[in-house]
Amino acid sequence: MGCSGTAFDIVDVDAIWDRISPRMFDEWCTECEDVRIRCRKGRALCLACDDGVTIVTLKPGPGRLELFVLLAVGFKPGAFKRQESAMLSIARDLEADTLAFQPRRRGWERLLGPQWSRVGNKFVRGVPNGR
Repeated sequence: MGCSGTAFDIVDVDAIWDRISPRMFDEWCTECEDVRIRCRKGRALCLACDDGVTIVTLKPGPGRLELFVLLAVGFKPGAFKRQESAMLSIARDLEADTLAFQPRRRGWERLLGPQWSRVGNKFVRGVPNGR
């Protein structure tokens, strides 16, 4: 078992970058490089499992802490559904109150369950038994 009893392991972003970079959209590659730098500086965490790679950071807010997904690359169809509970476990262990991401593609409303809500340009859900 990896992080928080999940299939995810903490990995060096540079060790996995060549595997995930071909799957990124050209129009946001400069933003992806910024995410890579955040990992190198210890301001973001790169997590990998057989389903894909997720890079997350903690964002403080008024009276809460959010685990924010900066970048996610799936290797297999259905990775989000299979790994959503793992991300919640990691968020809970990091004492985050919410899990959030800003989508790059359309159609997330159809995939997400009722526990997710749209807040501005991102999707957010509470972390069960969070802080």
